Amino acid sequence: VKREVVDTRPILQFVHSLYHDIGIHDLTVQTEFV
Repeated sequence: VKREVVDTRPILQFVHSLYHDIGIHDLTVQTEFV
């Protein structure tokens, strides 16, 4: 279980990088507000 938590960080960073490259900032803003 602990490994899953650790493996989540790289995944989130990867997804965030993809969204940033695509130029989708709306989803990021919504996530911050939520």
